[in-house]
Amino acid sequence: MTELFVDCQSGLSGDMLLSALLDLGVPREVVDNPLNSVGLGKAYELKIEESSSYGMRGLKVFVKALEKNPPLRRFNDIRSFVESAEWSECLRLNVLDVFRALAEAEASVHGHSFEEVHFHEIGSIDSIVDVVGVCAAVEHLEPKFISCTNPPAGVGTVETSHGVLPVPVPAVLELARRHQILLNGEDKMPSGEVTTPTGLALM
Repeated sequence: MTELFVDCQSGLSGDMLLSALLDLGVPREVVDNPLNSVGLGKAYELKIEESSSYGMRGLKVFVKALEKNPPLRRFNDIRSFVESAEWSECLRLNVLDVFRALAEAEASVHGHSFEEVHFHEIGSIDSIVDVVGVCAAVEHLEPKFISCTNPPAGVGTVETSHGVLPVPVPAVLELARRHQILLNGEDKMPSGEVTTPTGLALM
């Protein structure tokens, strides 16, 4: 593949990226194998189904958490299992880069050390599946270039583990600031979170 272009005018999230990459023909085992190899295969269930929006078809991915008592993961916890994983060097570095970007943004917002920042939603198994799955799928496709449209900022509020936050949430704003990403501020979007920290960090 020469170029991978992501048209994210209607939103950008980890599951949206994963759905699109699987719809391009990436085999499901490309997503599952690296997660199985670090003992997370039984921590989630991946459901892939056909969907449609505005008359156009596509795939929709649902990650169901199967962890009975999910741990509260910090960046150091994730770094530990990624660095010890028997993955390609490219996959390890890309996954760590995404989680480091998320940790640094969250740390800046909450005033903590990025190594010890609690990930909450970002450290949940569905986010781990999204990050590892997207990075593995991109590695499988081997694009020479990746580009995207400006992600939408969104409007309104969203319920999080920290309570109700304005959209875009502070972590998205911090990621955009740090990486000089221009968010699309059109007010035609429906109310709610359309660009997530995980989606923006992956992109």
